[in-house]
Amino acid sequence: MNILANAASPHGREQARSRNLQINDATSPLVTKVHLEAIKYARSGYTIVLIGHKDHDEVIGTLGEAPDRTVLVTSPEEVDALNVPDPARICYLTQTTLSLDETRDIVSRLKQRFPMIQGPPAQDICYATENRQMGVKAVAPF
Repeated sequence: MNILANAASPHGREQARSRNLQINDATSPLVTKVHLEAIKYARSGYTIVLIGHKDHDEVIGTLGEAPDRTVLVTSPEEVDALNVPDPARICYLTQTTLSLDETRDIVSRLKQRFPMIQGPPAQDICYATENRQMGVKAVAPF
């Protein structure tokens, strides 16, 4: 029996192993990068603000990498309600398939509230996702 894992959490991978299931990891390199950044920031004692959609597989997997250090936000309004233990040790990561505009607004609000916040060294939004969004904007301007 095969399991195709796409951004599975450590708990999900462990469950598959405990059932002796074969794991074929099809996680994109960009999602893997986000997971590794979450692990790195968590080990350094940061609060990780994950921008994404609650029930998305990628978000579930990323949250599973550092569940005690990660908070999920889905809107600029949720940023206003954030309370973090140390505003000097906060970072943000994003789901790779988000709207560029929506993400930009949330990141902007985070930077207003937490001027010392760190972001990923390179954008987390997938280039293919970005290209599709730009293409739609080009043919259907608002």
